[in-house]
Amino acid sequence: MNILDVLNEQATRKTANEYSSACPFCGGIDRFIIKPEGGPTGRYWCRQCGKKGDAIQYLRDVKGMSYPEACDELNIKPKEVKCRYRPLNTARNASATPKWEPQTSDAPSDIWQSKGMSFVDWAAKNLWKKESSQAREWLMDERGLTQKTIRNADLGWNPQDYFPSRKVWGLPDKQGDTKTIKKIWLPKGLVIPHREGEKMVKIKIRKPDPGDGQRYIHVAGGNTAPMILRRDETHKASIIVESELDAVLLEQETGDFITTIALGSAQARPDVNTNVILKQADIVLVALDADLAGAKQAWHWWAENYPNSKRWPPVNGKDPGEMLWSGVDIRLWVQAGLQNSNCSQKEDQGNPNVQPFLEDSEAQHRPESKKPDAAEASESFIHTPPDSSNSDCVWCLQRKPPRWVAIPSCEWHISEHDPICKGCRPEHLKRKESNYE
Repeated sequence: MNILDVLNEQATRKTANEYSSACPFCGGIDRFIIKPEGGPTGRYWCRQCGKKGDAIQYLRDVKGMSYPEACDELNIKPKEVKCRYRPLNTARNASATPKWEPQTSDAPSDIWQSKGMSFVDWAAKNLWKKESSQAREWLMDERGLTQKTIRNADLGWNPQDYFPSRKVWGLPDKQGDTKTIKKIWLPKGLVIPHREGEKMVKIKIRKPDPGDGQRYIHVAGGNTAPMILRRDETHKASIIVESELDAVLLEQETGDFITTIALGSAQARPDVNTNVILKQADIVLVALDADLAGAKQAWHWWAENYPNSKRWPPVNGKDPGEMLWSGVDIRLWVQAGLQNSNCSQKEDQGNPNVQPFLEDSEAQHRPESKKPDAAEASESFIHTPPDSSNSDCVWCLQRKPPRWVAIPSCEWHISEHDPICKGCRPEHLKRKESNYE
């Protein structure tokens, strides 16, 4: 894992080994230079404010992580440092840690928005052509979206790679000091637009076959604000997910009573507008992907900055899309998360159908000797003791409620004080093979 993985889809390729993006410290569009091959974790440098460092420094400065936490996030071993001096006053040192503040997400230029809207409208029409049937079937069969939802979300299909001029989209055709004229990359794939009212602020394209590259491409010039679906003042609850497609699914299933927000990645943070919505909510369900990166972000950062947040990880899958595919009722899962809050609907209070979710809200399954079939997956995640022949599991009293867990993961849990134990999840159900996976 390197600096490019940390930035996720926010960076745009400049050359074969150099990327650029907006600077997380001073803004701009492409002044932040990223070199993934610069050192063990890559390097970055801002041409405006001069900030520079590697992936560890980035996580410490931008995400507020400690050195050990940053190394753990990057899956590298921390260097052993022998301290010759007495430890600093930790209480005084903690007070010096800068407090996180949400940043403003500026809308792209009028020219960019105009070009973006034209591209999105064109792609939306392409999606419903005969030759795009495979993409439509993937959205409906694999992602669980209805035709109405697909149309309302303006999802589209770009049939081939295009490289329009940056200047035509209102962007400088040269980046930095380079003399090379750059172009915008619009790769073949599923077009996912992000509008704020009448403004087009961001466009993502999901490539069907990324190879060794990134699955999602952020079209240059758009901002990095979270996607907010249905800003309804009557909604007193919000739910946080990573993927925009998962947000569209949740809007389809639960949009009548909760506001869905897609961050784009586990490391992304709310901007000013999103922060207002979250602070006004009675409860915020944090449903980041149920993998290690998502769990850490959910458990530490969100609880510290949003006291009204509640960790509500996906079950029987790493995200809402996988949950739906394995037979989980998405609406009941969300309703269960709102139980005992002011946001729970009267007809849902005491609903016995949500009880299995409440019992398993923090559950991560121990490894199974076989993959569960669809019938097993739809049953409400009941924990059973391991076979007597399985000596790798113990009854963990640190879990709430206590449950059987793998010994290595239990030790990790106790040392890290994190509710997610490594190795406790079963293998996800295998979906049928598809290029659109």
